[in-house]
Amino acid sequence: MFAAYMGRRWIWVVSLVIIFLIGFSRMFLGVHFSHDVIIGWALGALLLWLFVRFWKPAAEWLEKKTMGRQIMVGFIASLIFIVVGFGASSLRDGYQVPEIWTSNAALAGTELPAPLDPNGTFTSAGTLFGVAIGAAWIHSLGGVQASGPISKRAIRYVIGLIGVLILYMGLGAIFPRGEGFIFYLLRFIRYTLIGWWVAGGAPWLFVRLKLAGRNTGDNSI
Repeated sequence: MFAAYMGRRWIWVVSLVIIFLIGFSRMFLGVHFSHDVIIGWALGALLLWLFVRFWKPAAEWLEKKTMGRQIMVGFIASLIFIVVGFGASSLRDGYQVPEIWTSNAALAGTELPAPLDPNGTFTSAGTLFGVAIGAAWIHSLGGVQASGPISKRAIRYVIGLIGVLILYMGLGAIFPRGEGFIFYLLRFIRYTLIGWWVAGGAPWLFVRLKLAGRNTGDNSI
């Protein structure tokens, strides 16, 4: 997506090489089958095409909505994500992890993979909703200029990363983990806050600390 946004050929080349090497490494290490990687590449290409094709008209449509409605759109999108995730899991009802996976996990000394674990669905859905809240809120304040000298960008990166780690590790230590509605809800809330921090909280703090300025132009977020 970054390559599509920047529109530079060398970024496209580097991005494609990295994507290929990551996929190849998964097969080389024996942690994914070849069809897993190929399907992943195909889905990634489809999502990239959808992003490039519909990002601008979707953004223009959302800009005409109030902040509340923008957040509601994000919430509905996150609910759809959850429904799709559970729907996909239900299609594999009674699924058993292959014996070879169990053997490989034992040999590698790692945990047994859980491809149908719903927690991942709530992680992604919560992050999506949090980003929607943060983006809508910061946009209502006039946006944030993302450019600037390398020193300020480095400081912003460090502050942003610290915030993510505090929310990720702090809430991870407080919120119980398990299966069931309350555990999924807490995970959703946890990653909603992380998404909000990335898209809204951190940019707002950058402006307050004079590490960034307000701007509604092309380089703003």
